[in-house]
Amino acid sequence: MAGALCSTLDPVQVHRVCHVKRFLERWAADEIFRHQLEVDPADATRRYRLEVDPEDIRPLWNHPKNASFNAAALQHASDLVADYCAVRQSKRDISERFRQECEPTNVKLKTWRQRQIARGRSEFTPELFAAIHHPPFAIELSDGCSVGCWFCGVSAKKFGINWEYTHANAQLWKDILAVLAKMTGLRAASRGFLYWATDPLDNPDYELFAEDFREMFGSFPHTTTAQAHRNLQRTRNLLRFATPEDPFLLRLSVLSTRILDILHESFSAEELAFVEIIPQTAGSLIEKVRVGKARASEIEQSPKKIQLAQSDDGRTIACVSGFILNLVKKEVRLVSPCSASDRWPSGYYVYDVGHFDDAADLECVLKRMIDNCMHQFPASDRLVKFRPDLKFASTDNGFRVGNKYSEQLFEGGRWVSAFGEAIQEGVYTAETIGEWVTANLGLPSTITENWLLDLFQAGVLDEQPQHPFS
Repeated sequence: MAGALCSTLDPVQVHRVCHVKRFLERWAADEIFRHQLEVDPADATRRYRLEVDPEDIRPLWNHPKNASFNAAALQHASDLVADYCAVRQSKRDISERFRQECEPTNVKLKTWRQRQIARGRSEFTPELFAAIHHPPFAIELSDGCSVGCWFCGVSAKKFGINWEYTHANAQLWKDILAVLAKMTGLRAASRGFLYWATDPLDNPDYELFAEDFREMFGSFPHTTTAQAHRNLQRTRNLLRFATPEDPFLLRLSVLSTRILDILHESFSAEELAFVEIIPQTAGSLIEKVRVGKARASEIEQSPKKIQLAQSDDGRTIACVSGFILNLVKKEVRLVSPCSASDRWPSGYYVYDVGHFDDAADLECVLKRMIDNCMHQFPASDRLVKFRPDLKFASTDNGFRVGNKYSEQLFEGGRWVSAFGEAIQEGVYTAETIGEWVTANLGLPSTITENWLLDLFQAGVLDEQPQHPFS
């Protein structure tokens, strides 16, 4: 829910929308509840003590079994449905604002991130593209994860140890935050978060690290956990940071209907109004993405494979375009989301890996990665190719590249068409294709540079890392 929208709703309306949200959480997570709804909606709703009339919101749940719906098509339904759809739209607007707030101040990092966003616009499904904010960093405060989800999209390994909030570590932590603020800017840094292939609540000192984060950047870090049911008082303490202005700050992954029962019994619909419940149950309507552990053959052969999406095309759960820091190993990786594949099974590119001993060392590593990997123009010694997921077609006035998600048209006459065909051959570097254009089309090298830059910034050229980082 967004603050601007909630200010227009009286307490009764807010109460009603909260209970619609709770109803749909049960509907999305619980296959038994969905079956009971089909038989007797009123009785099913009473059994789960849901404070909403299912007939008032029938358009939200009485449709093909998927967890999404066309909000625009529901605007002529009941006032309650209209209120709920307006809340969802408001959250989408906030999501887009978050993406803008993630933009770093460092010029090279900013330009590189914009290119990753341009690539994602055509590489990912439209729904996924809209959900990826591209924050500049994520920080792991543990080595591994204790939860052990069989479908983990970032292939988290078994939990090892935590990075404790000792006196020495606390000072280093504050120095690290200062470096990140310097490299990305305060506003972008405020959208970073403190987990990746970890669960934040594995670390008993998480809140101490998070409070330093809030003191430095002005906001509590976004937190996603699958352990909210294990320490309800700890979860309750986190609820105070989930506000109408920041409805994505706290996300709770629900791995079973029993866990959903615990959360619904322990917290009212109003208390969870600004908390995102992620249904990861066996009967969830949310498909498990074929990324990370879910790509493993032993998982695909298990009965749970029915939860997997039919294709990994255009899919990932990664969201960071920037740096992943692990403070246990003192390691930093430069990453960006990509479609999962055999080469990139966890759904993100790894451009570089480095290690650091202290904050000054970290700053040097980050600067090196920015200088070496965040090119402002195609590398002169690398073959210029279109992304492998794009199909090329020449036209009379240029060429087009696209896939099932989008198509981009580049025009300017027969010269542009010939230029596109040369790139499609995949045998020229940024330097030699300029020589080819001059020799075959009689155009100056500056024209080639401008054309290449346009394609580069549009995200249609292949920038997959060539090094075997993982």
